This record gives sequence, C-alpha cells and structure tokens, in this order.
Amino acid sequence: MNRIELKELTKSQLKGHWKTPVLLTLAYLIVTIIASLFQEEAQSLPTIIITFVVVWAISVWATIGLPNFYLEFLKKDGNALFKDVLVPSNKLLKALGYTVIIGIISMIIGFISVFASTGLIAASLFYSDGITIANIVGIVLICLMYIAFIIFTFAVAQVPYIIIEKDGIGLLEAMSLSIKIMKGNKWKYFVLQLSFLGWGILSVITFGIGFLWLIPYMSLADTNFYKNLAIENVTLD
Repeated sequence: MNRIELKELTKSQLKGHWKTPVLLTLAYLIVTIIASLFQEEAQSLPTIIITFVVVWAISVWATIGLPNFYLEFLKKDGNALFKDVLVPSNKLLKALGYTVIIGIISMIIGFISVFASTGLIAASLFYSDGITIANIVGIVLICLMYIAFIIFTFAVAQVPYIIIEKDGIGLLEAMSLSIKIMKGNKWKYFVLQLSFLGWGILSVITFGIGFLWLIPYMSLADTNFYKNLAIENVTLD
C-alpha cells in the first residue's frame, strides 16, 4: 500500500468517528501543557524532581497508550473508548525502557554536539584562518550523527505496536524485530511523516486548533503503516 492509499484509508476510517480521537488529543494536550508549565515554574529541588517525573510519566504513557488506542480503533471499526489508552503494567514498563534508551542516545548525541560545537567556536576565535577543513569536517560529522539518530528512531518506530500485539516479547527483541521489518521501509515512513508538513503549517496558523485533528490523522496513519507492515511480514504473525 503506497502513501496515498494509506492516507485515503485513514481518512475513510476516521470519517464519522472523529469525536473520541479529537477529545483524547485535547485531553492529552491540556495535561501535557499544564505539566510543562508546572515544570517551568518549579523552584525547589523536590518540586523540580516531581514535575520531571510527571512529565516523563506522561511521555511514557503516550508512547504506548496512544498506539494502543489506535490499534483498538481499527479493531472496533472506529468505536474505540477512552479506556483503550490503558495498557498492562508489564507493557508500560517496556515502554519506559524504550523511552529511556531513546532518551539516553539523544542525550549522548546532544552532549557530543555541544562539546563539538564549542570546540569549533573556540577554534574560530583563537585562529584567524576563517573556516578550515577541520571546521567543515566537524560540522559534517555532527550532521551525520543526527542523521544516524533519525534513521535509528525510524528503525525502531514500530516497537510500541510490537510490544502491544506480541505478548511475552522482550524489549530488545521488539527493537530487533522493528529494525528487521523497517529494513527497506524507513524511506517510506519518512515520506509519510513529511507528507503531513503542510497540515502542520496550517495547524500552526490556526493557533494550534488544527492539531486536534492532525494528531489523530497522523497517529492512525502510523498505525495503518504498521498494520500494512504486519501483513507483509510473516515474522509479525
């Protein structure tokens, strides 16, 4: 199934069934914004720790709870309920491990980039030769590092769905399976995400209101992308 067919299928599935996904998105955005505001206003160390844990918990829940909702949305022909965001604790723990791994890799790349950028700036201040080959190589390496990270996140993008649908599978096994089924499909996934860029711009223009419909649209399209991969790969049976 190509990108156009996938998006047409998604729109047909949402037709007449927008209410619950939109309300769920609204609730999620409100909770996320409130938690983020509390985190920004936190002053004492205990408050900072508590708000950080709350924001992190919301992120972990969204990683597994939202995919579970949209899988149920497909199973129930659009009649998913709010309670379908709930998942067993063992799957929630795997989602926690997944977000921790992604977070650690992201932090490492961030630290390396900061140190490398600082080194490049310092070199340009102390040496008046302008842009040197070393500067160019450093910038290229930083860019390549971020590209590699993006490719990795695409490769493991199906982990939440695999955790949900395959009982008893371990986190590392789920990541390995996602990497396997995404081989040759990462570009398709990238193009699918990129195709929502115009809708994202329109959502910003509407002061964010459009995201109430865009997020369900994207989430269900991602779920359909996974289901299409599941049909094509016997390893997911």
